[in-house]
Amino acid sequence: MNERVSSHCSTINKGDYVVVQKVGGEHIRVIRLTSKQKVLIEKLKFDADSVFGQPYGLFEVSSGKAMPVCASQIVQEEGVGDIELRDVSGNGSADSESAMPVKWEELLHPAQELQRLSQEDVLNLKDQGITASELVSKLVEGSKSFNTRTEYSKNKYIRRKTKKHSDRVLILKPTIRLLASSYYMKDCARVSNLRVDQLGMILQLAGVHHGKNVLVFDQVLGMVSAAVIDRLGGEGSCIHLHRGIIAQSIPCVHSMDFNEKMRNPRYVQKNVPVFAEIYTLLRQWKIHQLVEKLIVWLEKHVD
Repeated sequence: MNERVSSHCSTINKGDYVVVQKVGGEHIRVIRLTSKQKVLIEKLKFDADSVFGQPYGLFEVSSGKAMPVCASQIVQEEGVGDIELRDVSGNGSADSESAMPVKWEELLHPAQELQRLSQEDVLNLKDQGITASELVSKLVEGSKSFNTRTEYSKNKYIRRKTKKHSDRVLILKPTIRLLASSYYMKDCARVSNLRVDQLGMILQLAGVHHGKNVLVFDQVLGMVSAAVIDRLGGEGSCIHLHRGIIAQSIPCVHSMDFNEKMRNPRYVQKNVPVFAEIYTLLRQWKIHQLVEKLIVWLEKHVD
């Protein structure tokens, strides 16, 4: 059984690394939660203290606090979770034939003038703890041009507002797939444009499996090293080869928050300097000689 699982339990604790994603959002953040921390994800902010002791999963943000919610219960209460299923137009009918006539002068006004709710009204409603679905319903009711739209335009408008004002976030345990997606979306150059499918291909072609001894030269923030440690499952050795006396930044390894067994020096040896002779062979692409040197070195340092 793979023992990559964090040393912590299934609840969120202070100091844990977590993956935060807004429901319907486009960004994935990997952060370490600390006391009195303000977590910001796509203009949605909440206190980190409000999630400590809670299980990982779906949360609903209200008044700066994140409260856990049951996804299955939301589906039962809201159908498939889409606000389009509700009678947001207020007239009980979605047929375009029942659309109310509107003056052409109104269509020439800016979008702000076609909405009865001002920005201050929206902020006040959010401060009062109104849910995103209720807020979108009020925006639809306050829109002067909503009834003049086609069915496609109405659905598009509702989806856009729902995505913009979504108050639900996912707080998950870090996994290799989530880390790879997060760094690739945030700044792909830092991980040498390494996609998650390419990372999986590297592990497959290298034959990395449970109990194997693996040597890694990683310059992609520890992404490959973290994936190798995860694949080993607590058995075998992962030698992280790097330049200089100490390893370069390896946030991916730290973010995985491996348990005590995985952090044992037998399984993770990070501070292994690159010897001048080996590094010279590496730069000159003398692969066969490099492999011979590494085999000799591994026989001396790995059981």
